[in-house]
Amino acid sequence: MSLLDSPTVEGTSHIPNAMVCGRPLRAVMIAHALWMQRQQGGARADLTGGSFNELKLGHADFSRALLRSTNWINTDLAGAVLAGAMLEQADFRQAMLSQADLTGADLAGANCTGAWFREANLSECTLTAANFRMTRMAGARLLETKVHECDFTQAELNSSGWHQARLFRCQFSDSVLDGALFYSIKMQFCRFVSAVGKGITFSNATVQDCEFFKAEFPAGKFNRAKLERCNFRDVIFRDADFREAKLNGSTFQDAMFEGARFQGANCLGADFRGANLKGAKEFSPEMLAQSRTDQTTILPNGSFGPYFKGSGAERPAAR
Repeated sequence: MSLLDSPTVEGTSHIPNAMVCGRPLRAVMIAHALWMQRQQGGARADLTGGSFNELKLGHADFSRALLRSTNWINTDLAGAVLAGAMLEQADFRQAMLSQADLTGADLAGANCTGAWFREANLSECTLTAANFRMTRMAGARLLETKVHECDFTQAELNSSGWHQARLFRCQFSDSVLDGALFYSIKMQFCRFVSAVGKGITFSNATVQDCEFFKAEFPAGKFNRAKLERCNFRDVIFRDADFREAKLNGSTFQDAMFEGARFQGANCLGADFRGANLKGAKEFSPEMLAQSRTDQTTILPNGSFGPYFKGSGAERPAAR
């Protein structure tokens, strides 16, 4: 009996009889399933360089498969399992990966432009020099993922979870991040220019040398975050939470902080020149005295700066 006729391997009956790398895909996947189960006749799937364009492979199990330099353009992989797969340089343009499991996969150099990753699991992945421009990633999970030099420009990242991820030189400009969770991440040299993120969370995060020019983060949570040497110029922080945050050396020129909370924040060297702090709460005289203000700063009580200790201008004006 051939592998194609095997009745013992579950979860492969829906695999199409397409030819990939000169072999019947269903036979390769049956052998792979047997290999995963450590059964006789099994063989790890090696489809390096293969083309899966426009195939329907929803819920297929490619766990730990060798899939380097593969093509998946417009492929349906909704609910598929690619955990631990080797997907370096793979092309997922316009592919459907909603609710797919890519836990621990290696996507270095992958092109995912315009793909759908809604509620997908990319936790513990290796993402290096991958392209996620204009992807739909609402609800995606990237917990403890290493993200280096990746491009998320214009991506939809609402409610995505990045807990304890490590991000370096990534691009999030013009992305949508409403409700995104960057809890306890470590991030350096990333760009969020003109990003929008209502209720975004950076609690307990370490954010260094990043660019947020003209971003909008109303009701954002930055409590206990370390925001060091970052550019937050012209950012909207209405009703944001900066309690116990460290703002050392960051620039907040022309930013808007109406209703923001600052209890216990470290503002040493924070640049509030041109910022609108009217209605901002819980500033102490020491905090404002340690920051940079000038005649263009609107202080919490609505008066123009610079701030002078003892002036009482740290008390917020009624909204």
